[in-house]
Amino acid sequence: MSSNPGEEIRDEAKPPPPANIPPISAKQPASTTAVAALVISLAGFFLTFLNLYLTQLRVAPLKIFVGSDLNARCYESGAFDMFVPIALINNSARGGAILRARVLLTRTGDDKTFELEWFGLIQPEFELSGSESDISKVSPIAVGATSVVSQTIWFVWFASPSRTSPRVECILVPGQYTWRLVAWTKDASQPDTFVRRTFSIDEATAAKLRLPESGPERERYQQIRFDGAPQVNRVSRQAGN
Repeated sequence: MSSNPGEEIRDEAKPPPPANIPPISAKQPASTTAVAALVISLAGFFLTFLNLYLTQLRVAPLKIFVGSDLNARCYESGAFDMFVPIALINNSARGGAILRARVLLTRTGDDKTFELEWFGLIQPEFELSGSESDISKVSPIAVGATSVVSQTIWFVWFASPSRTSPRVECILVPGQYTWRLVAWTKDASQPDTFVRRTFSIDEATAAKLRLPESGPERERYQQIRFDGAPQVNRVSRQAGN
């Protein structure tokens, strides 16, 4: 205190702030915490719904792999058919099925496209007996969850010969062809699965296809290999040997 009379009394020392009170910057508004909790909850709900859709609700996305070749034959009526080996792969946790399928065949230089209908499934015994009793009728091909199914599908194109000309020339003549498989894995008007291949028919194969069905030189089927398919029954030599 000052000894001079009339002089104002001043406190020279200020009391320190309480030690237990945190700085103002360390405090978070309650609204920020609520927003963070809401975002986390929405993210969890979204992940749960996504998992439900991928495993239970979504139609299984099937992958179709076609073999390296097909077997074809012509008929005196002008009709022809094809036996095509395929493999269906399902990586989904839900089962799926091929409901419908057809083949679209176009020859290079020709504007016509021939649609071959799915007519049946070939049983393993058919390769030995050749009897049509070993061909099952058309039915969806079911594929279980995370599984693979192999089948040989029978596709047929029916000719329409007239009364005056009962024989129609088979359209499998020498040339380059574009072969397309279209399939439906769900009940819709448009297909959702496509496979495209090309192949060639030479003069020798075309001549065998045109032989009479009852002829002694007639082979029941002609094997046609897709372009780019690996060759079989060959010996490869490693580099340096």
